[in-house]
Amino acid sequence: MSKIRIEKVSITDAGTDCIVNAANEQLMGGSGVCGAIFKAAGWNQLQNACNAIGHCDTGSAVITPAFNLKAKYIIHAVGPVWHDGKQKEPQKLYGCYKASLDLAKENGCHSIAFPLISAGIFGYPKDKAWRKAIQACNDFIQKNPDYDIDILFAVLDGKILQLGLDELERQSKENKQNEKSSEADLLLEKLDGQKLRNGIEAVRTAGKVKWHGGVKKDGVIQMPFPDYPDGVWESLFVMDMDKNYSENYENSCNGVLPSEMNVQQIRTVLTYISRGEHFCDGFLGGYLEDKTLLK
Repeated sequence: MSKIRIEKVSITDAGTDCIVNAANEQLMGGSGVCGAIFKAAGWNQLQNACNAIGHCDTGSAVITPAFNLKAKYIIHAVGPVWHDGKQKEPQKLYGCYKASLDLAKENGCHSIAFPLISAGIFGYPKDKAWRKAIQACNDFIQKNPDYDIDILFAVLDGKILQLGLDELERQSKENKQNEKSSEADLLLEKLDGQKLRNGIEAVRTAGKVKWHGGVKKDGVIQMPFPDYPDGVWESLFVMDMDKNYSENYENSCNGVLPSEMNVQQIRTVLTYISRGEHFCDGFLGGYLEDKTLLK
């Protein structure tokens, strides 16, 4: 199963099938993470391999052998230099993660180690860098459900690591909520709208009416509206659900819901609607149309 990890470890010791170098467009060996990778792989031979490729656009990635490293490959990803966030920096940062993961898959790698690209001398704000990095990795996993890959972010600074763990948890919760919403939308499409309306009407009419004063006329409570002249009445219909609501629900709404739907999921909304003042088709139709009924 694919997963995303963040650990305090040197990327050259990650033990993954491939590691990602935070490269520049000229693919020249540099300092920081780039320098550490070049040194561990063998500077001259790695530089010669990069020279043979020659160039890599910002937001993209290329691949070379890993030479003296334990990994099979080094993927050179060129992240953007941060200016103000309005020069397509987020799109380019996302792009270099996506390109790296695509290359890993194309070359049969099932584990990959990333640094936090662009968050060093390129000046990308670290919280924003984490957001885009984890988003890109999550998107890859979702779009490639049949390809297992272990994604490791290798960092050495404890504060940066904690920022990453917090963002990973935040996106994980958000993704779970989105999955629930998607499941609800799919189930909603299977609802029999007319049967649902009939079921609500059956449950509604099974309720017991309480009279809170006023005059009963034609089966409806008539209440004087104090701000209007004499002779103007406001209809008021107040009701409590009967004690056999669950039984009435099951009997009245049989066949409305797909068999895989949790009955309790819709029962709460039915109770709310049944207690409300609006029971016209338009009110219920609005719930069905904008898909809020199950959310």
